[in-house]
Amino acid sequence: MKTFLTLIIILIFSFNSYSQNILKTYPSAPYENKINDTIISAEIENPSIIPKVGCGSIEPTDYKIGRNKDFTVRVKTATDTNWTDLFEYNTFVNSSSGDLSGVTRSSFVQFDYSGTVNVEITCNNFNGFSIAGKVLIRPLSRVISQSINGNVLTLTLTAPTTINSSNSKSYSDKLSVEINGNRYSNLHIFANTILNYNVPNDSSVIIYDKSNNGTSINIYDKAILDGVSKKIIIKEGAIVIIPFSVSDLNHNNANIRLISNDEVYIEGGGVLKGGIIAENANNINIYGRGMIDLTNFPKQYASNNPNSYHYNQGITLRNCKNVTLDGLIINDSQQLCVEISDCGGLPTDPINNININNLKLFSRVVWGDGFHMKGTSNVTINDCFVRTSDDAIAVYASRAETSNRDALNIEITNSILYPDSAHGIVIGWHGNRNLNLGNNIYNLNFDNIDILEHDQKWIAQTGFIHTEYDGAIGIVCSDENKCDSFLFKNIRIEDFTSGSILSVRVMPAGFGDAATNGKYVQSGSFNNLTSGVTYSKSYDATKGLQTLRIVDKVTKLPVEGITSETFLNASDEERNTLFEKYEVLPAQLIVPFKFRDDNGNLLKLSDFTDANGNIDNSKLPESLLRLIGARIPNQSFGSMLPIEIVGFLPKSMGDTMVVPVEWTKQSGSDFDVDSVYTYQWNTTYNVQTGKLRPNTGNKEKELQNVNDKLTILQKELY
Repeated sequence: MKTFLTLIIILIFSFNSYSQNILKTYPSAPYENKINDTIISAEIENPSIIPKVGCGSIEPTDYKIGRNKDFTVRVKTATDTNWTDLFEYNTFVNSSSGDLSGVTRSSFVQFDYSGTVNVEITCNNFNGFSIAGKVLIRPLSRVISQSINGNVLTLTLTAPTTINSSNSKSYSDKLSVEINGNRYSNLHIFANTILNYNVPNDSSVIIYDKSNNGTSINIYDKAILDGVSKKIIIKEGAIVIIPFSVSDLNHNNANIRLISNDEVYIEGGGVLKGGIIAENANNINIYGRGMIDLTNFPKQYASNNPNSYHYNQGITLRNCKNVTLDGLIINDSQQLCVEISDCGGLPTDPINNININNLKLFSRVVWGDGFHMKGTSNVTINDCFVRTSDDAIAVYASRAETSNRDALNIEITNSILYPDSAHGIVIGWHGNRNLNLGNNIYNLNFDNIDILEHDQKWIAQTGFIHTEYDGAIGIVCSDENKCDSFLFKNIRIEDFTSGSILSVRVMPAGFGDAATNGKYVQSGSFNNLTSGVTYSKSYDATKGLQTLRIVDKVTKLPVEGITSETFLNASDEERNTLFEKYEVLPAQLIVPFKFRDDNGNLLKLSDFTDANGNIDNSKLPESLLRLIGARIPNQSFGSMLPIEIVGFLPKSMGDTMVVPVEWTKQSGSDFDVDSVYTYQWNTTYNVQTGKLRPNTGNKEKELQNVNDKLTILQKELY
């Protein structure tokens, strides 16, 4: 009995220890800093949308940390009585549709915890008003306990770490709090699980502290440090500036350059004002709860801006192996937030991985992708939040003239994608077509992903409106690539601005570098892909069609856009692959009822429907509802397409038909009175059974019947 009681006590003690309420917050860069005996503030409230100086100098006053005062945020554990104020960092998001001209201030906070915490959010723009009925917390898949008192919202968080049952990986809460439908001036909450990093502490470590020389401002010495082995620690409250030279626009500008075995740790509350780059390096670690902040650097919103600048990115990895990125925030990147080019081990060397966990990314500029992977293999991305002005996740083959690598073995799990423009996920656009070989993009796995926005509309500076870049998920095979073996499961797509849920195509991009067709897309699977897209917006036909097919869990991937050029330029073997691997979905049409009996009399639609008004396929077989359509004027295969009749119009509609929105792309039709001629089965009608059937019987007998009818008709005419 004593042994039993002892065991019970130990179990209870262990459980209480595990579930205790612990809160860890991080200070911002210090409120005051002493520079040359002058007290200055290290923060700036609601900073200008336009960078003040573009970091053309190294004056500390040019590198202030932006604070956003739209919200005041406090946090405490469930058992505490005292609140802890959080620093509301400022960031910027792109808020225009069609181009990148609009930018809005947004904000974020972060902390670590275990057990249960309360987060109190005062919405300062609603002072004196109630926000009841005006609060939206996203992703909608996260069910968060909340209470409202006037303009104060209180959240209760109880899951610092969740283990996903599908992929057995852990993730933490990353939330968007949106008031009164404003998703731009929102508050992002990053509630991390408590993690104690194993930080180096030997005498060779370079430490930047807020107490250096009586100030938090530190200047990184590139001339001394870039070419040597180093381990860097940026302590809480410290700001490390990498000088930017407007006369030296190369990819090493304003970056810490890492070599093999280097390490950078940015503690929560520490800030690096500049990027990090590693080329031809192995065994790299970049981690912490701190921030890489590029807010002060120049920004570009148009692709042909005459005032070119170096695209200073958050983290750039080129031809690297064994890299770990963990926990950091990359704020306001100049171009790509994280570039991963020609990295990871080859298929014969799979142990050299790129491991990414719990990164939070923000961008507002042209080409502002989140994770941008080219010719890279063996990548795992887990528990990340991506808010970008371009594609959140992009997977391409190699693009450089000097490399020719496939993209493979990439797994992205438990993440939240919030692209203000372009795709949540895009695969296949770019490759190394100049080698005339093409590359493979394969073995891609996406699991437990929330996509919060998609706005495909893009108005070029010429005024041309592009509509070919749609798809919250876009698999667009270009540049001689082959896209193969990808799995999407447990994907949730929330309501978005414009575009379609899913776009799968073999085609050229029509803009930029991806100018040639791809080879093929095959072996894709969508499992449990759900959408909250409304049907009252533009492109509702596309959304509706795609959504129904996804809900039906179609596992053989529907492919749109196999062009005549792709087919005609293919070898015999490739043409066989086209026929075997593609499933071209027919265009779904609603047309007048035109079926006739053997004497040419028009039949009644009501004779072929059941009690519920649905087509009775025992009387009207599905095979008779499948046709081939040919546009007139006609340009061979590119003007032809399969058709599926899914409904019938009243007789009064004449020869009108209702077509899907993709019709113009798939058939090449426009709006200058094109006609469509159709090929369908010759039918025979059985008066006794009331059934239509295809005429596939005795061909000679049927031909004789036709000749007999022609003879009778000739006698009647003459």
